[in-house]
Amino acid sequence: MFSREIIDDSWRYYRELLASENAVAAGICELSGYFFTKDGPEKVSNAHLARLCADYRPATERELRLCPGGWTNGVFCTTLLADDTYHLGWLTERFKEAGGTIIEAEVRDLRELAGYDIVANCSGLGAKRLLNDRRLVPLRGQVYKLRPIEDFWGIVKQEVYKGGWRAASEVQLKNRIQRVLRSIREEVPRTMMGRVPERVRRAERRGVNSSLH
Repeated sequence: MFSREIIDDSWRYYRELLASENAVAAGICELSGYFFTKDGPEKVSNAHLARLCADYRPATERELRLCPGGWTNGVFCTTLLADDTYHLGWLTERFKEAGGTIIEAEVRDLRELAGYDIVANCSGLGAKRLLNDRRLVPLRGQVYKLRPIEDFWGIVKQEVYKGGWRAASEVQLKNRIQRVLRSIREEVPRTMMGRVPERVRRAERRGVNSSLH
């Protein structure tokens, strides 16, 4: 219930920001597209998106053939995108305007922050060392930025790349993505590789994570 409250508050906040004059500077926009899978519909279903997105629906047979791959199930929806390339900088400026102060320093122990009233741990993968969390590993994500196109696809695969500390692209995944991009004839001006924190046991249980946006 608490997670639903956070999601609802976030959705309301970003919708209001999208409707404001700050939307462009804050990197907020709407994004419509598909999520496809060769597995059951549960692999692409999302109860929160279904509840919040007015146009959330299963993909039609014709839509499943839009992107090569032999997909058997999919969903379409229009959701919200916060581009961190712009959004984090915009938030930083709002924080400073409100009187906030930014101190750049390395925190080696949470006890160093004992004098603060509120502490939010946003250390990401740094929590592995900061909190001695031995089960924390990175999940790799390969991002390809395309020129504006009519549709975008999210390809959900039965793979999890655990423990990928290397910053280089994973060759097999990269080649597979490039084959799809060639088939839809889209230009790729930029590629990025990101890592998000995850605990090993949870990642193994979930068993699905690799995606193309």
